[in-house]
Amino acid sequence: MIYFARKSLLGIYESTRRGMVPDMREINRFVDMDGALARMRGNKKLYRRMLGMFLASEEFAALEAALASGDYARAADVSHAIKGMVGNLSMPALFEASTLLNAQLKSGAPDEAAVRDYDAAYQATREHVEALAAQIDAEA
Repeated sequence: MIYFARKSLLGIYESTRRGMVPDMREINRFVDMDGALARMRGNKKLYRRMLGMFLASEEFAALEAALASGDYARAADVSHAIKGMVGNLSMPALFEASTLLNAQLKSGAPDEAAVRDYDAAYQATREHVEALAAQIDAEA
C-alpha cells in the first residue's frame, strides 16, 4: 500500500513538473486551501502571510543539512517542526511524508525511500504554494 501511495505522489509531482495540469484533487493533495482557510476563519490575508512564511522557512534547509551530516537527532527535531507547520497549513502530501520521515528519524537513520518521498512532496508542495501565493497576490 505504501508503495502505491509513493508511486502516486511521485507521479503527480512529475506530471506537474512536465506542465500537465493536474485536476483539483491532485492540487488539494499538496495544498488544501479550503482546509487552511477554515483554520484561519477565512482570513485570506493571514493565509497569504503564512504561505510566505512557509516559503521563507529555514527549516527545510536545516533538515537537509542535518540529514546530509548524519545528525539524525537534529533531523528528527526539525522534521517534527516541519510536520507541525505543514499540518497547520493543510499540506497533506508533505504532512504525510514528514510524518513518516520523522517517525523513522526518531529510531535512527531513515530509509532512502522515506527521504526521496519527503523530497518529492516538498518540491511539489513548494511549487504549488508559489503558484497559489502568486494567484492570491494577483487577486488582491
